[in-house]
Parts: sequence; C-alpha cells; structure tokens
Amino acid sequence: MIDKIWKEQPPGFYCLALKSPSGKWQDKLFEDIGSALAWLKDNRDSGDLYFCTTSLSDKRRVKGCVQSSRYLWQDLDEVNPEDLGSLKPTIAWQSSPGRFQGLWRLDSLCEPSRLEALNKALAEKVGADQGSWILTKVLRIPGTVNHKYPAKPKVKMLWEDGKTYNIGRLEDKLKPRSRENTEGATVQELDFKEVYARCRDKMPRKARRLLTADTATQGKRSDVLWYLEHELIKAGLKPSEVYTLVKHSVWNKFKGRSDEHERLMSEINKAVADKKEQKKEDVAISFEPESEESSEAEESHLFSMTLQNDLELMTDVYQYPGWTVEGFWTRKSHGIIAGEPKSFKSTLVLDMAVSVASGKNFLGEFPVVDTGPVLIVQNENAPWIMKDRLIKIRSNRGLIGEISKVGGLYEVKFPVQLPLYYINQQGFNFNEPYHRKLLDKVMSSVNPRMVIFDPLYLMFDGDVNQSKDLNPILSWLLNLKDKHSCSLVLIHHWKKGTAGTKIRGGQRMLGSTTLHGWVESAWYLDVKKSDELEEEIFSDELNSPSGSATLTLEREFRGAGTYPKLDMVVKMGDFGSVDYSVEIKKHKKERGGINEEEVKKSIKELLDLRDGHVTMREISKELGISRKVASKLLKELHGTSEKEGE
Repeated sequence: MIDKIWKEQPPGFYCLALKSPSGKWQDKLFEDIGSALAWLKDNRDSGDLYFCTTSLSDKRRVKGCVQSSRYLWQDLDEVNPEDLGSLKPTIAWQSSPGRFQGLWRLDSLCEPSRLEALNKALAEKVGADQGSWILTKVLRIPGTVNHKYPAKPKVKMLWEDGKTYNIGRLEDKLKPRSRENTEGATVQELDFKEVYARCRDKMPRKARRLLTADTATQGKRSDVLWYLEHELIKAGLKPSEVYTLVKHSVWNKFKGRSDEHERLMSEINKAVADKKEQKKEDVAISFEPESEESSEAEESHLFSMTLQNDLELMTDVYQYPGWTVEGFWTRKSHGIIAGEPKSFKSTLVLDMAVSVASGKNFLGEFPVVDTGPVLIVQNENAPWIMKDRLIKIRSNRGLIGEISKVGGLYEVKFPVQLPLYYINQQGFNFNEPYHRKLLDKVMSSVNPRMVIFDPLYLMFDGDVNQSKDLNPILSWLLNLKDKHSCSLVLIHHWKKGTAGTKIRGGQRMLGSTTLHGWVESAWYLDVKKSDELEEEIFSDELNSPSGSATLTLEREFRGAGTYPKLDMVVKMGDFGSVDYSVEIKKHKKERGGINEEEVKKSIKELLDLRDGHVTMREISKELGISRKVASKLLKELHGTSEKEGE
C-alpha cells in the first residue's frame, strides 16, 4: 500500500515514524522508497509504526517541506468508513477495534495550501479527529501491531480499491449547505427547556433520563441518538421538537460539525418514515422495547455496576495499600500540595517527580516504593526555569553526565534519560472538554505512575469557592486516576492573609471545604519568617540572592494515620548554578497565639458551606482550635452580625 501511494507522489524524501515502547518518537526519512520499505520490514516489531502520506522536499517532517499530494487523509476515530456513503475513502483500515483511518485518492496532484483546506473541510464533514487534517500527519500502517492496548491488536486493512475523487467536485461537496431537511422543509430550533417542560409527560421515562444526562457513555452515542429520535417521534413529538431536544443533548455526535443540521434532520426524517410504515422491530441496536417497569434494567446498556463479595474484595491482589514515596505520598492517591507563594511548592514537587522517575530517594533520604514515568502539566513557569530547577535536582541525585580524562582521551558519560514528560505552558484547562480528551490520550501513551498539575488556579475557569464549579472537575480527575491507575498531584495556593495562623493547612486552601474533603494525600507548606528562625540563612550582601528558606511541612493522608510536621531548610543557588539541598529538621512549635480575625473568617466560611447544624465539636476539629476559643469567637461573630443587621 505504501509503495503504491508514494510512487504517485512527487519525488523527495519519504517518512516513516517509530514510537518505541517507552513512548519516544523517532522519524526516519529516506531518499528512495525501497530503503524505507526495507527498514520497515526490519523494524516491524520495534514498536508502533506510522507513515507520512506526502513526500517531503527536505529531510524534515515540517509543514514547509510538504509537497503536493494525490491523497487526502483522515484519522476517523470511531467514524466507520462504511457509513460515509458518497465520501467513502479510497483506502481504509482499522487502526484498533472500533477505530479507523482512511485515504481519499484525487484525480490530480493538489498543492499544499489547497490540500490543507480540503483535508480540514473533509474532517469537519465526516466527523474525524479535528487534528487529523494537518499536513505533517502520520497514520498507522496496516499489518503492524497497535501497542497502545494490552491485547496488542493488529492494524487491519479493510479495502484499498475505492474510487478516485475529482478535486473540484469534492470541493463543492464539502462546502456548507443551507439548513434544510431532506424533505425540503425548514425546521425551526426551539428553546430546549421550554420544549422539555411541555413534552415531558409524553416522553418515556428512559428518554427523559437520557436527554438530561450530563455525560455520554463512550461508544454508545450513535445507538442512543438513534433510539431517542425514534422514541420521541413515536411519542408524538413534532420534528422541530425532536430536533431541539437531541441537538442539545450529550448524545449529539454531530455537535459542532458543518453538517450538524443536515445529519440530525436526515435521521429524524428516517424516524418519521419508520413510524408511518409502522415497523414493529427494534429501532436501536442493543436496546430492548421500552416499558416503565423494565427501564431500570435496560439502563445497563449505559451504566454497569459490579458487585463483589467479601472473598473477592479481600483476595484482589490489585487492591492493596502502600506508598509511592514512603511517608510522603500514598500509592495511586489523589491530592494537593498547597502553600503560600514562594514556598518552594513546585521545586519540591519536581524533586518528588525526579525521585519517582529515577527510583532515587526523595530529598536524598526517603525511599521511593512505586517507580515509573511521571507526566508534568504546568502553566506557570517558563521552560528555562523548569530546566534550571531540574538540573539542580538531578545534580543533587547524581543524575547528570560527567567528563573524565582517561589517558590522552576524554571519556564522556551522558546523563541518564528519565521517563519524565512535560506539557509546558500550553494553556491546559480542566474546563475544556477537548483538552481533557487530549490529556487522556497522552496518558494512555505515557502510562504514568504520577501526573502533576501546576498550578490549579491557572487551569480552572470556575470559582474554587463554589462546590458546583469544582465537583465536576474533581469527579473527572477521580475517573482519570482510576482509569490510568496512577497518582494525581494538584499544586494550589492558600488564601491571602492566612500566613501565621494556627489553623490546619487544609483549611487555609482556596476553596478549602470542597478540596480538603477530596484529598487522599496532601502537603501544606508554610514559610517561616526570619524572626522565627534559630539562625538567619539569608545573605548579608545586597546583590546576592539567597534562594533559600525555612519551611514547615504538614502531611495529611486519608488512610495512613497521622504523621508529624517537618521543618525543612531549602537552599538553592542562582540561575545556572547546580547548588541545591534540602535539610530535614525536627519541627519546633512556633510561639504565639492564633490570628482571631482569620479564624473568624474560616468559621463564617464553614457555616456558609455546610447545610443544617454545625456542632461546636465540628468547628473545633475542622479549624484546629479549642471549643473554648470556638465558643468565644462565635459569640463575637454573633454580636457583630446583629449590629450589621445580618
């Protein structure tokens, strides 16, 4: 197949790509097709193999080197090429079970800018992966193995003898069309809430539940959409009402496409025709006829519940407690590392990342039990800052290279390549569904033992003090953790004005009540002021940076008991220096009382966020104060509220 495709392209360089089991990508470029195919034959078992459809003018796979092409290409994901009708690909293959890729042969060479525009329009029209139209895209090779999945399925050819497309006619076909249904009648889009309220009693209970679902079950959208269209038409709803309801549901698989209206109306018109013909058979794959009594059982197509007995749970070897980093992070747990600005949060987390990736003791002292790849997603620090910190930490652990003279020659020992992966300053956002989808794909590729998000406030568009904004993201993170069987670490900040207070670290976080209840592992970092230190660690020179601080680290674990606080002296050299050290000391209790005004604010926040009664004991426990102090401050708050008319 590759031989046939490349022979129809202009002469140049031909690109194959190898993704090794460790996740490393490597492009291989060849000046002749024979050499490329020979390399492919020799390396077919080395990892995941891909090819670039176009030929290149230079030995680089970059947009500027892409030449004219006789083919369009698409990564179709879950779109079955058999269902594309007049836009069926010339060549199609199954990249993994239920996922497909394809090529469309053109009747003449198409220059790069026109090729890119055509590919983009085709992706929107057929519902392909919206990143699959880029000029440098590589596709899987039929006959090779897909190592992304544990079963390692083979990439299977479906056909390679489809039609050739005229470029001009294809461009006309891909242009957006007017919003009319197949019968030529214009359908008016209505208000979803108004339609749902008016038609609610007509609809089967199961249809109501599906229309108001928050998330769609993967692989079921086509079936459920088809089911809803038919059931709503059968229930007597008008086409415009059905159109409004399914368009704004999570099951609308055509959402955002240029032909969204046409696709939905085509399916709805088929449902209308089916009703007229009074067909008795089922109208949806894997769904039984609806009845009020059986709807709960039928929901198993969308949601499954696994029941374990006592023996199965207790003998499950995959469920066991333990540590990732002994005394600092429990195995496969989710949690937060929080503190005030400049409290070395990111640096200490990078230290943990290097330790987990390398197996070296954390802070040079604490054993790493569960080692493996680490993925770092960060939106705050420039790449050069990340690199400088990593050089310091790696140097401290003996993970950098060295040059030594042996006789008259120099021996170079290169640094150890660690399984560390970075998504640096790319605007990752928890609230963007497409960002979450891409991250899920990256994690499937990297298979990380730990994922770090730094910082939360730059990745979250909602209000961290509102549980309704936070809960969907925290629930998604839990699902992500369980799916990929790894630890998740969020780096977060304390509220302003809480420095020096004696309340627990968890209560000092922004959005504390919701976030504090979510964590399984947590660190809370507090910077000690210089007048609290036994010795001054800052430099006396006016223009000499210290890069150092004394911190108090409070640890919290849901299932591992109570661990004592630690004092840490962190010393870090200037930019370009490799100096870095962390000294652990026994914690010395700070002198002084509590900041009553800050504690009052925390009490008010606790009362605002809790439903019903809150006992004095709960306030005392949550805020780490005595009941006597809690009672005194509550009385003061009550008196203030009465004066202010609250």
